[in-house]
Amino acid sequence: MTMWRKRIARQGAQGIREGERSGRPPRITQETEGRVTPTLDEIVVRAVERGIVGQISRSHVQRILQAGDIRPHRVQQWLHSPDPAFREKVNAICEPYRRAPRNAVVLSIDEKTGIQAIERKYPGRAPGPAASS
Repeated sequence: MTMWRKRIARQGAQGIREGERSGRPPRITQETEGRVTPTLDEIVVRAVERGIVGQISRSHVQRILQAGDIRPHRVQQWLHSPDPAFREKVNAICEPYRRAPRNAVVLSIDEKTGIQAIERKYPGRAPGPAASS
């Protein structure tokens, strides 16, 4: 007899329901998760509030998301910081890019902070000011 049949034989119709599972309980419930992920209606409201469009339908938003293969419900974040001021720091860095004048060329330079300088490239040359571009 299968596990399901045994359970139903012991518990009747209640045996169909899922029981308690082992392991760590989820930190975010499905209800909370639904409140975090924006709905199509919320995206419509935000687009109008931000002046992106004068009006737009849910179905049009859905078509835009599908065409761009954008799935806001499947977003995975990779950046976590324990710094309580992290959001303010990120906003201070990103603000000049957000408020760039129309038709401006905006550059972002990667300083490669993950690479450690272990030795000098030109050990015989005296250090001097960095060359500017």
